[in-house]
Amino acid sequence: MSFEFENGKKIGKFEPIIGKDWSKQNIKNEYLNTIFNLIDDGNNTLSEEEFDLFQRLLKKADGINSGNADSVTENSELKTLIKQIEDGEIKIDELKDVPPETLDKSLYTEEAIRKRYPESDYIIERPMSNQIIVKDKNTNRPILETIIEDDSLPRAVSTITYYDENGRETQFAVYSAINNKLESYQNKDGVRHDILPEALYEDITAKKFGIIHTTGEKLEEHLNELTKYNIDNVLIKYKELSGNTLISDIMTERGLSAQKRAELTKKIIDVYIESRKLYVGKVDLEGFKKTFYKLIDDERDGFTPMSSKKVEKLMQQLEDAQEKELDKGVYEQINGVPDGKIDSDFSQGPTGDCWFLSAVKTIMSNPQTAKLLNNQISIDRNGNVTVNLAHVDKSYTFTTEEIVRENTLASGDMDVRALEMAVKKYLNENSFSLNGIMHKIKMEDNNIEGGIPNYAYEILLGRGGILNETFYSEKPILWRESFIDEYISSGKYLVCVNCSGIFEGEESEFEVEDENGAKHKLVSIHAYAAVGADKDFVYLVNPWDSGNKLKVPRDKFLSFFGSGSVCSIDKILKKIADKYNFGDNAVINDDGRVIIYNNRSDMTREKGDSISGKTKKESLSKEALAKIKKNAEKLYGKDYKVDVNKNGDILLTPLSEKP
Repeated sequence: MSFEFENGKKIGKFEPIIGKDWSKQNIKNEYLNTIFNLIDDGNNTLSEEEFDLFQRLLKKADGINSGNADSVTENSELKTLIKQIEDGEIKIDELKDVPPETLDKSLYTEEAIRKRYPESDYIIERPMSNQIIVKDKNTNRPILETIIEDDSLPRAVSTITYYDENGRETQFAVYSAINNKLESYQNKDGVRHDILPEALYEDITAKKFGIIHTTGEKLEEHLNELTKYNIDNVLIKYKELSGNTLISDIMTERGLSAQKRAELTKKIIDVYIESRKLYVGKVDLEGFKKTFYKLIDDERDGFTPMSSKKVEKLMQQLEDAQEKELDKGVYEQINGVPDGKIDSDFSQGPTGDCWFLSAVKTIMSNPQTAKLLNNQISIDRNGNVTVNLAHVDKSYTFTTEEIVRENTLASGDMDVRALEMAVKKYLNENSFSLNGIMHKIKMEDNNIEGGIPNYAYEILLGRGGILNETFYSEKPILWRESFIDEYISSGKYLVCVNCSGIFEGEESEFEVEDENGAKHKLVSIHAYAAVGADKDFVYLVNPWDSGNKLKVPRDKFLSFFGSGSVCSIDKILKKIADKYNFGDNAVINDDGRVIIYNNRSDMTREKGDSISGKTKKESLSKEALAKIKKNAEKLYGKDYKVDVNKNGDILLTPLSEKP
């Protein structure tokens, strides 16, 4: 047989080899010629869509004698095909609107497409490794777009899209990457067709003589096409067609025996259970499966719509249970979980609390204040996090699930998010005093939006910033430089800076680099943590990324930022020391360390010196020293590391890390 198709691809046992235009001129067989004429629109050349139709018709002709090279047999099969078309048994017009049942990937390789669409007339683009776009060279309009997925990806699909001369989509077909079978398609009329749900619906609604209930012969065959990858979509699409669920329609299908209905329902449940294994949620699926089976068996002899509702309710219970576990697992995978201390980077969420997070960053940048903050966070064996805002005498507890699902707040370190949640809740309930002045900032729900870092210092450390300094450009330049040297460089203060001197939403005209050399613009109406300075740069941290330090030249810093919140570390530590009232025999150093000298009359005894006759003070016993240390740890251990020397003197060092 001398029907020509350029790449020599076999269609069944017929081996047409067609020219680049799929022209009629090379067809020698009269029956193939007739089929060609039935398809052709009159120009003696098959279009891409017409050729797809031609292929499908030849496959229908490829009957039980497939592989028999006898031309008489082949002609007989072609004659039968022609008669089926003429008798209306096969409707060409209907077939024209349906893409091929299976995708022949060899037709859509780059090599095959380039042969069909020569460079003289078409542009071939490859935006991605699995995507090819064919465009008309004169109009630059798309003709064909293919995305062919690897069959190693079980849930992936391949798509073929055709466009008309105006660049409008005329057909969109979706094929499973597993078996290349057509799953769904849409033509220029915009109607979406889902192959398997429509086939199942036809099976269920089949009737004899239009009135007698029966069932399509291929129902079981079609149900066997359900897989764990497609069942969710099939169940949804079937309900859109029927108005009832597939399980409901099968359970009440009068064309089937009760035993067969139960068997087919179990078949669906088997695939459904397999599909639920694709989800992360830890649920006893085998236990659910047994429950499904028992329910079906109990109802089998009298299936009603209520029977299906019981099955569907159980399906919903399974999905709800699994979704709860899945959501929790996904959120924990994305966000991590709290561990009872702030020990990793964080990033501001969509909530406008840069004032708070910048303050947190400065607190965590100093080992002494970091310890004071971490002491306010604890976690129990169940993962519940308690934030004890000791300086405002409020405590809040959150479950891990509550924390990881609160996606309006900071990401990264989940203990920072817990801290935000506690402060937000506190501000919902209370007003508070900042350096003796009451601040009534209670607002419903979004009270953590907007504020100044001094609020955070007051709530978290018990002492608000000693000043909210302004250093705009009208001040003498030396005074403005002194802000950097006195407050940021010295390491004695917690400092946050912001710019309110330009319109909200504007960025700096200049760019600054981070430690990795990446470029950034500074943002106005936004707080930054100032974590250090030298003769050339001021080092800032944007709460959008607490692990990234920006190097801002001094002149750029002073040209952009106009004010800062400043909090004395020494005064915070002194306030804590004052809280304990160490007594007259204590010395509090500038670095926050405390020495409490022992009272010899209470802690030692004098012993006569047999040689000189003088008395001397005896070192304390190990038991006495241990008792002194134990008592001191009970009194001061929350905020200090306790050491005791051999004379009973107590040395308290502010804790720099969580015990």
